[in-house]
Amino acid sequence: MIEQAHVRTLIGERDVDSLEQALNELELSLVTVEDVVARNADCAAAEDSYIGVNLGLYVQHTKHILTRCRQLIEPHEGAQP
Repeated sequence: MIEQAHVRTLIGERDVDSLEQALNELELSLVTVEDVVARNADCAAAEDSYIGVNLGLYVQHTKHILTRCRQLIEPHEGAQP
């Protein structure tokens, strides 16, 4: 098993104490990316459209990772003291 050694959030540089907190922080940063994508969807120049596509793929990929991580930790939540 891998031990958590000094994991910090991207925004605010706070220490992360649990996997659940890390997932919550990732979810919060994902909302920020979604807001950026939504704001720039209509006004992006044609040559910059690949950025929106890449960010959209990042959002989908990260949502799937969050869902899978939450599924994996769900059975173990009651087992830890």
